[in-house]
Amino acid sequence: MLSAGQPPVRARSALASSYLFSLSDLDDSYPGPLERLTDETLEAAQNRRDCDYLIDKCYPGRPLIISFNYFTQHEYDFFGRVRKLEGRVGAPFNRIMLRDPQHAWYQRGVAGLGDSVDEVAAQLAHFIKAIRPSEVITVGQSMGAYAAVLFGMLLQADRVLSFGSLPHLHSEQLESIGDVRWLPVFKLLEETPPKGCYDDLIALARSRERLPELHMVAGTNPDGSGGLPNLDALHTEQFAALPNVRTYIYPEARHEVSLWLVEQGLMDGLVGEILAPVGPHAPI
Repeated sequence: MLSAGQPPVRARSALASSYLFSLSDLDDSYPGPLERLTDETLEAAQNRRDCDYLIDKCYPGRPLIISFNYFTQHEYDFFGRVRKLEGRVGAPFNRIMLRDPQHAWYQRGVAGLGDSVDEVAAQLAHFIKAIRPSEVITVGQSMGAYAAVLFGMLLQADRVLSFGSLPHLHSEQLESIGDVRWLPVFKLLEETPPKGCYDDLIALARSRERLPELHMVAGTNPDGSGGLPNLDALHTEQFAALPNVRTYIYPEARHEVSLWLVEQGLMDGLVGEILAPVGPHAPI
């Protein structure tokens, strides 16, 4: 498990593959001048197979959003959503985006950062130290939501925004309540366990002295897609028993609650409420 003061893993070699748009290297004082990501550079980066994270231009003293993509998504998540929020508040966010094309719930690491959760967390901690943000926020949907809660706790983030997270990855427990949506993935993790597997967010939360603000969003429409009773409702109840948790329940939405929020015109308001920065604004 990641321990306080643990040195970052492969800090320099990993950085070389992430900075697709600048040769600047990241050090502990300032990450260096980088151009902001554009649609074109983002698309080019998403076609790479040797690196599964991106760092946008750094603004020390501004909030940092770390986003994690979901199970069926190839693209980096929350790029357009955060850019839209920047336009609304008139100020930039720092941004690190990660993806897991292995579909292993981030348990087998992230290409360019490490082969385990602890290695990835150590690298992210190194980046946070260099960027010097005013606060750290993690965000994700489904598989990415699980990662947002996990790394939010490990990095001692300020806030977590989670859309439809599982509380654990235990195949027998999930199967016992009828949740077989990603069962082959979880059984494979149990058969060939990764280094330092974090398969229970509730147990991890109870072991921490401090938790971030956990903003747990879930759709609880029992329409047959998630089982009866709705499985996401059962999962969210486990998080609700933890301290520092706020739940946002939408009875008309299914597991893809973020899509429903977009369709209903509610997504921007919710994201702004939780992610909008406070304090002096810096120019974009």
